[in-house]
Amino acid sequence: MNREEWEILREGWAFEAKLAQGRDGRGELPASFWETYSAFANTDGGVIVLGAAERNDGSLEVRGIADLDKVERELWNNLQNPQKVSANLLTSSSVTREELDGHQLLVVRVPKTTRTARPVHLNGSLERSYQRVHEGDRRMRPEVARRRSPTRSSIETRPSSSTSQKLTSIVKACVATAASSRRSAPSTRSSPRTTPAFSGRSGRSRRYAVGPIWA
Repeated sequence: MNREEWEILREGWAFEAKLAQGRDGRGELPASFWETYSAFANTDGGVIVLGAAERNDGSLEVRGIADLDKVERELWNNLQNPQKVSANLLTSSSVTREELDGHQLLVVRVPKTTRTARPVHLNGSLERSYQRVHEGDRRMRPEVARRRSPTRSSIETRPSSSTSQKLTSIVKACVATAASSRRSAPSTRSSPRTTPAFSGRSGRSRRYAVGPIWA
């Protein structure tokens, strides 16, 4: 990552910068890292750069991390703690060290979570599930988090055998009625329905934001 690439980066849907300097200035994983980790995982993934901060004008200031070993060790230790975060989505290639203007940075690439692990939540509580909305990490509404949980949905949506039989009978009856009506109705030709395609501004800004360091 060079200076030219760094200059065009801005925080957004899939990019976040955090200082990670700690009280002693040597380096510490910020508490807000985990909210962003959860938000990126539950949305479309994203990149977190540790060792930088956003200026008032939206540009990024490089500060660096003096003790990268300490910060990276803290990251991996917490990822293995289910009381801290519900799922570890990272591999060794997800975390890299990069240098810019003589400053050391830690770059964390967070993938979108798998269906079985969603929603990624904190402190053992589904109520601490986050999603990314532009530049911010927003806490999910409890009902949304519960609905996305595969364990809950698999229990609540699994019909009993008697219910399944009733549903099958109803579906068969509806199909038979529709087939009978189609045979008796005059032939008509209708124009196909089309669905408009949209390209939102947020989608473009997301790709623009992470392009240089996502590859």
